Amino acid sequence: MSDLAVPSKASTTIVARPKSEGGFEVLMTRRHQQLQFLGGYLVFPGGGMEKQDYSEKMFSRCRGLSQPEAQEQLGGAMSPDVALGHWVAAVRELFEETGVHFFVDQSDQAARREVQERLA
Repeated sequence: MSDLAVPSKASTTIVARPKSEGGFEVLMTRRHQQLQFLGGYLVFPGGGMEKQDYSEKMFSRCRGLSQPEAQEQLGGAMSPDVALGHWVAAVRELFEETGVHFFVDQSDQAARREVQERLA
């Protein structure tokens, strides 16, 4: 009998925008052909959650979503810290893999304008 595999914590993001002629454009990335796991496949940006994704230092930088709200939106089965950590991991992976980010500076202004310009 084989041991039961326990999946690691991971998050992904689906970025879509409406097309003027109808339908949607969806952002995907292609995994490097040489990777052992799903090499060459098209995937949504995402990856494993890291310990710092649900650290107090990271939470102090989060805006617009509290830990209990994150927990509720993800079905309530995980702790509030881990739930918000999944949101952080999804945003971090999106940036690492595509350069798209939703970061804001201390004043919430300069970076917000940059994000709006990149997504337009």
